[in-house]
Amino acid sequence: MPARALEDRITQVITEAAEVIAEMVRADIAAQVGQALATQSKRTRGRGTRTARAGSKRNLPARCVFPECKKPHRGPRFSFLCAEHSDISKSDKKKHLAAWRAAHVVAPKNGTAKRMVRPHRNGQPDQAAINQVFKVVEGEPGLRSEQIYKKVPLSPEVTKKALAKLREEKRVKTKGERRATTYASA
Repeated sequence: MPARALEDRITQVITEAAEVIAEMVRADIAAQVGQALATQSKRTRGRGTRTARAGSKRNLPARCVFPECKKPHRGPRFSFLCAEHSDISKSDKKKHLAAWRAAHVVAPKNGTAKRMVRPHRNGQPDQAAINQVFKVVEGEPGLRSEQIYKKVPLSPEVTKKALAKLREEKRVKTKGERRATTYASA
């Protein structure tokens, strides 16, 4: 009898150990699968989806921009209009899209209105950008270029080129050298 009892006890201990090991293996596999899925979702995040996400910097309409229309739009190719309204004239399309944009300007966290300045694709400032920079220099003489960059709603590259254009046209005068250069209207 004692030999049989010992065998039963050994079998019971082995069975319990096997169950504990099996549970630990299952938990480990679950953790590895979860980690693999999280890694995969990080790699593919942003790909394959065209929906607007929270924190997205693009301000796009969710519905047709035609007044009082609640239907889904057909995308930027159709000026964010639904199938029913996409056959209107081009000037009306522009008018409705501009009205939607004016009504949906996003205010950033600091409280100022979002800049609706068109980006300068070739990096050259247009006359409006040059005039913006000149107004800042004229309004607050003695600013350095870094301070002007912060006051103008343009990229630093465009602002730098606008300042160069103003110097070339002799509309501003400078004092100092390099980073210590201050600007004032001529």
